[in-house]
Amino acid sequence: MLDFYLIKDNQSKPNSPKQADLMYLSGVDETSFNKLIKKGIIAARFDYYSDFRWSTKMIQQMYSKIMESNLIGDEIDVLQKILDRAILCNEGIIAYCD
Repeated sequence: MLDFYLIKDNQSKPNSPKQADLMYLSGVDETSFNKLIKKGIIAARFDYYSDFRWSTKMIQQMYSKIMESNLIGDEIDVLQKILDRAILCNEGIIAYCD
C-alpha cells in the first residue's frame, strides 16, 4: 500500500510519518496507482515503491487535470479526495510505500 500524508512544502523529509506526526490522508494500492499513471493523472516518473512528494503547486495541477478530463473510476475518486484534503489544508503530500 502507498500511504499519503500531509506535509508542508518547506518541511524537510522525515524518515517516517510517525517521526514527524504527519496527518494520514489515505492509501492507494499498486493497481490503482498504475491506472492513474495510464490515465495521465500521475506522472510516470513517480514510482509506487519509492517515497515521493507532491508540492502544493503540483497538487493543484493534478486536481485541475482531473476536473478537466472528466475521467471516472474508483482510483480517481480516491485520489481526488486525497488532493481535496491537501488543497483545503494548503499543504503538500508525501507518500510512503509500506
